[in-house]
Amino acid sequence: MQTWALIKDSFREAIDRKLFWVMLAISALIALSMAASGFDDRGMSILFGYMRWNSPDLAVTSPIHKQAVATILGHFIADHFLGWVGIGLAIIATAGTFPSLMERGTIEVIVSKPMRRWHLFLGKYLGGMVFVLVQASIFVLITFLVAGTRWKVWLWSYFWLIPLFVVLFSYLFCFTALFGVLTRSPLASLALTFVAWFLIWAPQATYGLLQAFPPRPEFNPVVRFTEAACSILPKTGDISFVAIKLTGARLPGDLLWRSDSQTEHDEFVENARQVDEESAEFSITRSIGSSLAFEAVIVLLAGWRFCRRDF
Repeated sequence: MQTWALIKDSFREAIDRKLFWVMLAISALIALSMAASGFDDRGMSILFGYMRWNSPDLAVTSPIHKQAVATILGHFIADHFLGWVGIGLAIIATAGTFPSLMERGTIEVIVSKPMRRWHLFLGKYLGGMVFVLVQASIFVLITFLVAGTRWKVWLWSYFWLIPLFVVLFSYLFCFTALFGVLTRSPLASLALTFVAWFLIWAPQATYGLLQAFPPRPEFNPVVRFTEAACSILPKTGDISFVAIKLTGARLPGDLLWRSDSQTEHDEFVENARQVDEESAEFSITRSIGSSLAFEAVIVLLAGWRFCRRDF
């Protein structure tokens, strides 16, 4: 009961910051934008039928229609909203979870109750995760319904995005918890979490460029450093490819050309596709497992510091 009370308290705090409603409004806006376009046996309609684009490649009878919709949902919409905008807003909404808990006059009352500090810490941590779980579920549900009714594809594997978004958020929320405990400042916790996000993203982006454009031998130390960093740090960039695999979507580069209708492809598009294929060749279990192991270390460090602080 105490754990559930802590989770509900953290959830209410996140809602009180109004960003819960902002994220809901953004989800509704994206769903409305998706609903403005539709597909039928002739092709695609835009702006609720105001404009039409008749093409057999866009029709619901096209053999690539379902895969194209899966790619749009599993990569472009999920990756850009859930992966960037959604994660950013979720971090902002939960940045004050631990600083508000540790405010003077609040923490003294809470720790005076018969409750272990580890119990208190994990309850607040899970509360932030539940907040994101609710947001992800709402977004995926309404976009799933739009895709089914307007785009004529009921992609049940699309619901994999809910746990994937929560996992991606957890990779960064552990830093929010750590910095919140260390600084007791929501603003500092937020800023440092975004810095950590950049430091996680930078080696992955660099490694992707090194794959696309093989460096000269003198850059070998850079290659080894980025490989080591990518193997240790949470693999945030892998979540997009995990989503593509689990939803049955095509790789992003596949949307730029069709192998059954072209014999010669633009060199840039072909290179982009090869990079996508190489990036997608990884073990989902190893990627998520190693990332969660790193997260566990950060959570244990944050919890240990929280338990050792004098209040």
